[in-house]
Amino acid sequence: MGFYINPADMTKEEWFDKNVQRYSNTPVEHNYLKDDDLVCCVWFMNPGFTALGIAFSKNELVAFSDPSDPRLKRWGYFPRKIVEPYLFGQKIEGVDYGND
Repeated sequence: MGFYINPADMTKEEWFDKNVQRYSNTPVEHNYLKDDDLVCCVWFMNPGFTALGIAFSKNELVAFSDPSDPRLKRWGYFPRKIVEPYLFGQKIEGVDYGND
């Protein structure tokens, strides 16, 4: 797992609540190939700190959804344009960038 949202001007929790377009209570399969405008991200509680990971590929989504992972998690879908700066040039799997 490699890309996380760490906003400079607010907490990860505030960023999540301010920008989320759709919530999910479970790690459902994101429709990468059908909706180029939303990206799945997961907030989770680690011992001593929180993280907000970007599921930019199916492999990342599978890793974040590991059923043996006991951490508390919140799933959400966010506008691609606000998530992309945190990917440092990594493309989101299945997105057609031809219109950008």
